[in-house]
Amino acid sequence: MQEGDYSSFSYWNVPGFSLYLSLSGLLGVLVAPLYVGLIYIVNKYNTKKQIDFADLFIGYKQNFVNILIYSIISGIISSVAMTLCFFPFIFVYPFLLLGYPILLFENASATEALGKSFNIAKENYGTFLGATVVGGLISIAGVILCGIGIIATAPFMMIVMYSVYCAFLGKPRQIEFKK
Repeated sequence: MQEGDYSSFSYWNVPGFSLYLSLSGLLGVLVAPLYVGLIYIVNKYNTKKQIDFADLFIGYKQNFVNILIYSIISGIISSVAMTLCFFPFIFVYPFLLLGYPILLFENASATEALGKSFNIAKENYGTFLGATVVGGLISIAGVILCGIGIIATAPFMMIVMYSVYCAFLGKPRQIEFKK
């Protein structure tokens, strides 16, 4: 190989790359119930209910298996779209936007949430695409502007998911747990 010739370069041959992908994928799946918890906290804030730290972990208590399955399926879809190029991911993500709120508020299965999210987004694609782009830009702003700001701005996408859910499916049912 000549100097500057990267035509035979392969990411898969980089030491540790497959381990990195495996561990980041596993972490993504295990953190997915926290996304549902953030959506639940946004709902409680919106309905002026008392918010507890334990609300963040509702995804581990309710519909946990379906949340994991949905995160694996949506992760595969997102990975394929990202592999093609960054732009297909932008056009695919709106179809996945309602999945987590549907799993939380309707206690649906992973495939039902995926199908319902796809069907609603298909009918209102322009609105979903706009909401996804704006939410993504605000979420990414934390990385670009401050670096550490990602902690504050990343959950904004969950707020977008909740807002789109409320706009298209109405106010969600209240989730109550007996103590």
